[in-house]
Amino acid sequence: LADLGLSATGLKNDLVGRLSEALDTRSAEAETTGKTGAGAQNADPGSCTRSPVVLILDEELQRLPWEGLAFLRSAPVSRAPSLSYVLSRGQLEEAQNAAQNRFTKGVRLSKGFFMLDPESNLQRTQSFLGPTLNDISQRFGWTGLTGKAPSEEKLRKELFEQDLVVYCGHGAGERLIRREVIDKLPRCAAVLLMGCSSGHLHLDGEFEPTGMAAAFMRAGCPALVANLWDVTDRDIDLFTEEVLNTWTKGAENMSLLRAVPSSRGKCKFQGLTGCAPVYYGLPLLICRADC
Repeated sequence: LADLGLSATGLKNDLVGRLSEALDTRSAEAETTGKTGAGAQNADPGSCTRSPVVLILDEELQRLPWEGLAFLRSAPVSRAPSLSYVLSRGQLEEAQNAAQNRFTKGVRLSKGFFMLDPESNLQRTQSFLGPTLNDISQRFGWTGLTGKAPSEEKLRKELFEQDLVVYCGHGAGERLIRREVIDKLPRCAAVLLMGCSSGHLHLDGEFEPTGMAAAFMRAGCPALVANLWDVTDRDIDLFTEEVLNTWTKGAENMSLLRAVPSSRGKCKFQGLTGCAPVYYGLPLLICRADC
């Protein structure tokens, strides 16, 4: 923490100490049972029995890739702005529409929309992810745009009506839709925001950090996968393809939260690109029946 110019005293120092103790304990248990770290990483994500871990981080700690720690790398880890957010999300959605509660019913795969290279300058991304997204569209009836940007009103409508929106392009999509428009959404789809620094939150003095991720959380987005820093297109495309295939083709109990850690290993630079994607929100399953 000190090397990064962050305070290493008080509660942060205590937190780092407890995390280090947990890591030492886990390493000792692995040696005793004969399990290796590589074996844990290569385990079937659908068979993982560890309960989800929710990180509630302050404005300084949220900049660090805690999900990349050895004892959390294969675990389902999400981020949330506060404890009240975690406790209220399911209750709020249930009160709004119990029949379509995405936390208990799951995400309807028939309600998906994608944007692939909306600025039409990532030809390699189009060539690589195009077949995957087209296959999902044929199987589940997704709609989407390739090499073409939607209007702000079109994107606002899709975020409101769909259960899942996938963005594969530059940045966080702020050229397509403003944060204030997202803030006013009465309902928001789960979002995969696979652009450079799409999940980065900017420090704003004594105020809460700002960014597209924060705007989506305020709009009630149940789950957001985004990147903490800039990434290479080829590596993040490998991750995106694996997340989509793992989640849409996996077992019924496969949540998006479990698909994310299992897909990090597809990246060539696992400590750089592989640690960039983080998950904001709560676990989301897939509703495979007609719900």
